[in-house]
Amino acid sequence: MEHPRHPPIDVALRDWTFVAASEGRELGRWPLGRLRDVADALADRLRHGPRERRTLAPLSSVPHPWIIAGHLLEHRDRVLRRADPRVAAVWAATSAEAEVPSDVVFARELYDDPWIVRDVLRWRAAAIALAHVETTLRPADAADTPAFLAALRRWPALFAPDGVPYRSLHRTLMNLPRDVPASVVCALRRVRLERPLVDAVELCATGIAADAYAAPDRAGDVAASHRRIWHHARRAEIVAAVARVAAETDRRLDPRQAGDVATIVRFVADCPEPFGGRLAGLVDRALRWHRLDAREREDVHDAGGIDAPARRPPIPLPREPGITFLDRVGAIGAEGERMHSCVAGYAASAVDGWCYLFHVEHAGEHATVEVSPRGEVVQAEGPCNTENRAARWGRQRLALWGRGLLSERERAFLAARDAQRRLRFAATDVRPDGDAPA
Repeated sequence: MEHPRHPPIDVALRDWTFVAASEGRELGRWPLGRLRDVADALADRLRHGPRERRTLAPLSSVPHPWIIAGHLLEHRDRVLRRADPRVAAVWAATSAEAEVPSDVVFARELYDDPWIVRDVLRWRAAAIALAHVETTLRPADAADTPAFLAALRRWPALFAPDGVPYRSLHRTLMNLPRDVPASVVCALRRVRLERPLVDAVELCATGIAADAYAAPDRAGDVAASHRRIWHHARRAEIVAAVARVAAETDRRLDPRQAGDVATIVRFVADCPEPFGGRLAGLVDRALRWHRLDAREREDVHDAGGIDAPARRPPIPLPREPGITFLDRVGAIGAEGERMHSCVAGYAASAVDGWCYLFHVEHAGEHATVEVSPRGEVVQAEGPCNTENRAARWGRQRLALWGRGLLSERERAFLAARDAQRRLRFAATDVRPDGDAPA
């Protein structure tokens, strides 16, 4: 890579590692999966030059990191095509299960262990374990590649709450439905299955409920009773529950879509009462609770009063006109009254930093949007929990803003993926699904 003001930079692939050097001096090394880290470092070097003679080059003269990542992606794919077929097969299996697969995928020691590779290529759950072993499923005492590989030799244990696999878990992992998201499978580490789950809808409901009730403000008897109901709910019960909530909120919801099942689980989780019956009865209670006026729930008082501040995000707030951060409990309570929704029930979570709440105005419509600490848009609802243009627009804009809350590794993969898609569609002026118009 060259720039007229600075010495050229050479980037090579050595031992599954990107190595950058300039003027005979090594600038850095990065694992093969971290394209964005390499691209950001190279763009910064081209713009500022060597540290001993820093000179700022015009921004327009430096390739965007996405463009650099796209070129690196081409080289990586070319190397993978020439490598041991097992490496390419393992990379394909794990990259399908995580936005940023673990660095262990490119560790030489992995391919010296034929049993792990065999399981990853044979069982989808093993590929999920490898993809997330350094992040979501990371063992408490694992700090290096040998420790991760030792954990992967007993990969079903990574999905067990106490690290000890059991029969229902084994049967679930060995018969894992293809259309269940990897995040739902990883959530099994929060629950001990009392029966095997081989139906996609039932598994989604159980895994999503395990995560939905994990926050401290939803712990206790209420969470335990609700999780048990979701775990024992059959497919027909879940489908009926989705239909009832969809009719109540005037939305189109499909029980085959994990995102729509998550919407129903969160809707029911808002009900603050324990329950010992079946799912239909719990949905009845949740519907009645959502119809209550927000002022009757005393949420503002429980969260510390109207002047209690909501925890601000660790990055600058979005500057998009029409998007307002709800920065105090009083503002959150007023939002609930204005929107006729249960957002006041999230005031305590907002104070503790478990969520970030925004009011959105767009095209003459209004919506409330909840963003998780990891940058995910959890909910985007119009008045009375309906869907409208403001909710869809707010979801799109705040999802882009929320990427700033992701870890460096997660941002790296998303940037590399977007760069590849933009290069693919640039010549045809056709936008890939999910890209916003410029």
